[in-house]
Amino acid sequence: NLFGGLDSFNVLVPHDNGGSCSLYNDYFEARGGVKGIGLTMDEILPIDGSTAGISGCNTFGLNNMLTAFKDIYEEGKGLFLANLGHLHKPVKKDNWMTETRTDLFSHHTMKKESHEVDAFKEGEGPGVMGRMLDVLERNGEAVSAIAVNTRAAMIDGSPKTGRLADIISADGLHKIYDKNWLSGQSQELRGLLESLHSETDDISGIFGNKWSQSFVDTWNKTDGLVESIRGVKTITDFDTRLDTAGISSSLKQVARLIQIRNERGVGI
Repeated sequence: NLFGGLDSFNVLVPHDNGGSCSLYNDYFEARGGVKGIGLTMDEILPIDGSTAGISGCNTFGLNNMLTAFKDIYEEGKGLFLANLGHLHKPVKKDNWMTETRTDLFSHHTMKKESHEVDAFKEGEGPGVMGRMLDVLERNGEAVSAIAVNTRAAMIDGSPKTGRLADIISADGLHKIYDKNWLSGQSQELRGLLESLHSETDDISGIFGNKWSQSFVDTWNKTDGLVESIRGVKTITDFDTRLDTAGISSSLKQVARLIQIRNERGVGI
């Protein structure tokens, strides 16, 4: 779930398979031919495409600038979903504008629809990944959802589960007592916070009780996560000096979370 545009037709492309796959010629001509923007064969990294089940096209190609994608795919840690888009019915060039319910050429709209993947609004949750987590949870898996920097509707499941996504900063995690303005008084403040959010009494309100419980739960979860994630070293060296839109920092945080998945106590 990265921000910005992506020319997906120059990421995963057909391979000529030694001349047996006509899809490559179709692709290359559709992208403008020799003077166009299609990838030539020397700009393509071959990968196994036999699972697509296309006769004569057992090999597909990746943009040769994306060597990491090839490694992830061949290690069995990633997959490609091709020709995925938002349509609630088949349309043609002469009727798509009147027959579709959404703006097919709006980046903002397509991003929203890709988060939901629910053209007919039939899902029990707003997010496609959240609904996947719901199914896994019903089948006994321990699941959780974490967003970096901002909440994403994609990971929201059914409200019936009561499972809310945790939001963490790409810059790192901090205990409440790590703040500079608490220097020298951190433990005194802890007692006051514990007293403020302690058990309810006769004059406590339901909303105040709910807020306090959420605060305490978040407080405890953050402290535990900080203890686990501090000192974690990633195998990949994420260069954050030219961190466009914070992507490198976000991916580094995701890698650290993956490394402590056992400590976090979630399978997925």
